[in-house]
Amino acid sequence: MKTYNNLLYKMRMLALAALSFALFAACDDEEFARTAGQLPGTPDGIPTGALYAAGSFATDVQDFSIDDDTEIEVVYRLNFPAPEEITVTVSVGTQEDIDVYNDANGLEDKTGNHGYLHRYQMLPETNYILPETMTLTVPKGKTESAPMKIGLIFDEKLLNAPGYGAAGKFMGNPLMLPLRTQVVDGTVFPGAAGPSFGIGVRPANRFVEELWGSPIEIRALEERPEKFTGIVFCDCRTYNPFYANYYLYKRSEYEYMDLGGWGSASEIMGSESYYPFYDIECLRPALVSYDEETLLPVLTADPDLLFVLTHQGRYMDPQRNRRMKFCVSVEIAPRSPQGLCNLGDEARSSLVWQIAEFVRKYKLDGVSLNDYGATYTADNSPAVDKASYTKFLRDLRAALGEEKLILLSYRADENAALYTEHDGIRAGDFIDFAWWGIANTLCVPYSADAAIKPIAGLDKGSFCPMAIEVVDTPEYNAVRDNVDPITYQSLALIEAQKLYDEGQFGVIVDLGLTARTQGFAENNYGIMISIFFGKIPLHESDMSTKGGWASDGVQMSEANDTYWFDGNGYGNGLKDW
Repeated sequence: MKTYNNLLYKMRMLALAALSFALFAACDDEEFARTAGQLPGTPDGIPTGALYAAGSFATDVQDFSIDDDTEIEVVYRLNFPAPEEITVTVSVGTQEDIDVYNDANGLEDKTGNHGYLHRYQMLPETNYILPETMTLTVPKGKTESAPMKIGLIFDEKLLNAPGYGAAGKFMGNPLMLPLRTQVVDGTVFPGAAGPSFGIGVRPANRFVEELWGSPIEIRALEERPEKFTGIVFCDCRTYNPFYANYYLYKRSEYEYMDLGGWGSASEIMGSESYYPFYDIECLRPALVSYDEETLLPVLTADPDLLFVLTHQGRYMDPQRNRRMKFCVSVEIAPRSPQGLCNLGDEARSSLVWQIAEFVRKYKLDGVSLNDYGATYTADNSPAVDKASYTKFLRDLRAALGEEKLILLSYRADENAALYTEHDGIRAGDFIDFAWWGIANTLCVPYSADAAIKPIAGLDKGSFCPMAIEVVDTPEYNAVRDNVDPITYQSLALIEAQKLYDEGQFGVIVDLGLTARTQGFAENNYGIMISIFFGKIPLHESDMSTKGGWASDGVQMSEANDTYWFDGNGYGNGLKDW
């Protein structure tokens, strides 16, 4: 995101420079010259001014996600205190201004796919309210005007994406209210009409609680009768975290009918109830790397992750309305010599502060940690300390407080140091949930003869022995294809049922929201939740040979169905920015 904003800033300054050159040429015939790669500065004592959303430093467009009528504030800001009072008038631009931005940023529409309408369109006049006075004044000695308030009006007519039908109403193109300035009093650079500044509007989707064409009622998460914790990861570089809303936990009663020597269990119509499947959504990635100059770890959020975190009204609040919580997925950058198992005192303190501030800034519920990726054998790698990870967890818990979540993925590498206590402290005392870090592989550390040991102090009910990821590997295909010939349940899941009965499978981990795309994902898109998680391990009835209650994982219509328009309906679940 920082690189993106820097690029926008440079583009805007190039436009300002062109305007200033024309202005200076009219006043002075002196030849203009500059060194390659440098922009001409403003004349001494003349500030540069531009419109901004209040509290923001975005230079061209500031997006707002709205799910109701919203009031935003716009200010005129200078790069240094005004030598005199400066007043500008503000006017609404046109679609032409918007298209300049669209073209400059290479934004294109691909209307044959869901989520691929990227070019901004003009916000209709019925969806904004301007103040009576469109004037902003920066007092002498100040750098910013008082704010001007603009009302944004939410209307479901803005949700005009084609082809969704009964699945709900969704945003088509993002919208923009372009604003232009004209200096009327004082000297400021540029002196002519300023470049356009856009108020981006991304209205929140309205999805229908519907399954296979029939309306359903989704009950509150806390009403879910079975006690388990569902955790899902979303890679924001590819997928849309909003789609976690479409994964449901279905609970229904089955009745066994004896038909004279043979019989079967059938679902009792009307006995079903629906709940959100996931309790926690982990957004990734935020990467830990190593600064060679300071010799300290650095936490960097991916630009797509930052986009989601700065548009929470669209991508996160719908899940919050279902009582889902959000964690940031903190991972070690590939081949980084700095991991969580070689943190010195100063490095540990620095990283704890960075993570705690990130969680606080974006109002998250906690953090998920994954140390896989660190290269502890690199020449410049700090020495491994077996107590490092445990001390880091202790300090992170102190920084976050007891109300925040700490989740953890671990393997049998340097993470094995978590098996034992260090200096009288146990890693499990600071963790809420953990899971085995190799996808689609069963690991039972709480068994007496297990080679892999549990995290010291972690209750077995807080551990997931097998995290599922839809990926074309022998491990995934084995879990999917190796089934009991009578019940058609996965053999791995039959083992999971036994573990649950022993109190060892209270956590279900889905390592990646996926999307409906062609190829492997197309054929496996709906299998993961309905076959794997729906029956791990929560059921009495096997849906075949005995009655009782049974669970099932299902997907609501928009994620489950392909809507064909313009010749192609793929793209459900992909990011739409």
